[in-house]
Order: sequence, then C-alpha cells, then structure tokens
Amino acid sequence: MRKLAISILFFGGFLVNGLVAQEAETAEAPVEPDKPAVEVTPQVSFYQLIDFHTRDLEAAATDIGWYEQPIYMRSNLKGAVQIKKGDFSFTPYVQERIAFFIGKEDENAGVSNVDFRARSRFYAGFVTAYNIPDIMKMEFNMEFRVANDLKNSDSEVINTEFRVGPTLKFSGKYDSGLSWSYQQLFGFYFNKDSYLTDTPLNVMYYEGFANLDYEFLHHVDSTEGHKAWLFTDYAFGYSDKDVYGTTGAFGLESDFGLGVKYSFKGVTPLVGMHVWSDSTGDAANPLSEAVGFRLGIAYKKDKASFGVTYIGGDRTDEPGLSWESRVATKFSYSF
Repeated sequence: MRKLAISILFFGGFLVNGLVAQEAETAEAPVEPDKPAVEVTPQVSFYQLIDFHTRDLEAAATDIGWYEQPIYMRSNLKGAVQIKKGDFSFTPYVQERIAFFIGKEDENAGVSNVDFRARSRFYAGFVTAYNIPDIMKMEFNMEFRVANDLKNSDSEVINTEFRVGPTLKFSGKYDSGLSWSYQQLFGFYFNKDSYLTDTPLNVMYYEGFANLDYEFLHHVDSTEGHKAWLFTDYAFGYSDKDVYGTTGAFGLESDFGLGVKYSFKGVTPLVGMHVWSDSTGDAANPLSEAVGFRLGIAYKKDKASFGVTYIGGDRTDEPGLSWESRVATKFSYSF
C-alpha cells in the first residue's frame, strides 16, 4: 500500500510539473497580433524630374521629349490614404505639380530673350484596385485636374484648363519571371475661355503605356541579389484637337524601347534601342520619326531612388537633319 501511494504521488508530481512547464512555455512564446480586417496606410511621396534636350549639341526643343522648350523641370508632391481589405483597396489622393519651361525665344522674329514659363497642375482623385492572386491586378483611377500657366516672359496669366481623366490599368507578375502592364488614360479637356460658347470641350486625349519584362535570372539561386531582365515598352499619346470635326487637326506621339537591364545591390544599368515618332495631321509635315538608343542607370535604397537616362537618335524622315538627344534626371522619395 505504501509503494502504491508513493507511486501515485510521484506520478502526480511529474504530471503537475509537466503542466506548469507547458504553461510557462506558452506564456513566454510571443503572441502575434491579429491583422486588422481593414488596413489604413497614409502615403506621402515627392518626385523631381529635370529634362534637357539638344539638337547637334545645342539646346533646342525636340520631338523626343514631347515638351515645348529644351529645359523642362517638374516637381510633384502627392498625399494619399490607402484603405485596404484583403485583395481590394481604395486610395483617395491629392497632388500638386509645378513645372518650368526654359528656352530661347524665336531669334528669327528678332527676339533673343530667354523664354521662361511656369505651370501649375493640381490633381484630386481616387484609385480603386482589385488583385486576383497569380493572375492580374486591375485598377481604376478617376482623376480631376486644374492646370494654370502661371506666367510667360510677359508675366501674364495666359490659360486655365480643366481635365477629367479616367484611367484603366491592368498588370501581372508571375513566378516564371514574366511581368506586364497596360495603362490607358481617357482625357477630356475643357478650357475656361470657351465656356461662353456651346462647345466647352476643346480636346480629347488618349494616352497609353504598355510594358513587358522577363527576368531571365529568375530561377538562378543567387544570394547576392543579382537580377537581369529583357524589357520592352511602348507609350503613345493621341490628341483629337478637332472634337467637332471642323479642321481635322490631331496629334500622335509614340515611343518604343527594347533592351536589357541588370540589377545588383540597388544599382540598375540599362541599354537598349529607342524609336519615336510624332505626327500632327499636317499634310506638309505628316510624320517625323527618329531611331536611336537608350542608356541609363538607377539606384534605389529603401524609400529613395535616383536615375539618369540618355536617349539619342537620328531623324529618319529628314536625312542629315540632326542628332536629337534627351537627358532625363529623376529623383523620388516616399514617406
């Protein structure tokens, strides 16, 4: 009987000791907090672009830049709040963009002063996005913009313009290393000076951008972070300047690129070919186009990025005309 009692006490003590040890381990183990059903993330970002254009090494506006002057500077400040639940997100935002155009006025007209123009563009809108895992991401951006030319060389306010611009975007990224995106903007421009007429809508603009990348080192087991891609991209802008069918005027601009880029420890150089064209619907000058190359390098660390891209080419529509160049410097930071 004494042996039985000793055995029961020994077993009971062992059992109690095990339970206490298990409770202690449970108490010491970190408990991960449950993820909120709805995530709210404020976002602030800054973007700076400086574009410089030359023709035969002289500062001049070129078709390659889609800008009115050889020097173009743009500063963007954007604030947004992303509201996300699962694969769905809704992001309202506001943005202010200040742009400067600098160049010489027409010397043939007897004017050789520096032409300076400033432009303000205020944006407000929202982005609705839905992600289908392993298939595609779909986004709809409804944007409203007010643009003002702040002053020209005569320090005059010359124009105020309103734009309503819905945008659709589709994109996908896969384990095979393939990624793609397509974005389409439908822009409707209203000029305040035409509000006294029955036709305030003066321009419709369609802008698209598509890219296709393949990361061919995707399956290489590298602990150093090497990445390399074959890339191709295409951008176009079509403006219908004759909405009511009276003049037949339009504008069509396009850029096409194809090349290779490589990334290592945040540094990404790229090299490739570049083709661009511009048409205004003018029978005397129906199309201008050029073929050249693209060189660039970018660096990204945490939330900051910096990059420089050179694009240069020879006009094929007018042999022996000139070599057009563009140097674009970009900096961005997100808070």
